[in-house]
Amino acid sequence: MLDRIHKISEIVAAAAIVGSLIFVGIQMNQNTSALRASFIQSSIES
Repeated sequence: MLDRIHKISEIVAAAAIVGSLIFVGIQMNQNTSALRASFIQSSIES
């Protein structure tokens, strides 16, 4: 029984890590897009 709980918890932990990496990737992509837009806007204003 304890071995089964251990394996299930490992699967849940692995899924959480994958999910968090996907979230970080999306956030980095959005941040990069925002920085590019800001740079273009400041270049146009100059």
